[in-house]
Amino acid sequence: MKRARSIVLGSSHWHVPLYADRIARLHDVVGVSDPDPSRVEHLARLWNAPLHSSWQDVLAAHGDAELAYVFVPHNEMRKVCLALIRQRIPLVVEKPDARPTCPPSRLRRNRQRQRLPRARHRADLRR
Repeated sequence: MKRARSIVLGSSHWHVPLYADRIARLHDVVGVSDPDPSRVEHLARLWNAPLHSSWQDVLAAHGDAELAYVFVPHNEMRKVCLALIRQRIPLVVEKPDARPTCPPSRLRRNRQRQRLPRARHRADLRR
């Protein structure tokens, strides 16, 4: 099975340990970011991936990533998601649009403009 070249942004989020082993098995992590790299050194080692202190550095170094996991703070979510969409990198977002800084419709319009597919929730598939 081909492993997706993935980046993980905001890796010190408390949900990341829930996914860490599975990400290691299923992805080729090519970049990891966190504002405090010392908090996620163990994840960078687990994933055998370079560690950066900013998501911008990861994106600059790995703009050809095939998938991004986004765990950045809510106040950065909009900027990060829009940057990934502009680079046509599919993304998995922790609590998308949890704060009203970027309405879901705006992200949807940008995703559609870039012709990125939308992941379907199981409930959507039953309709």
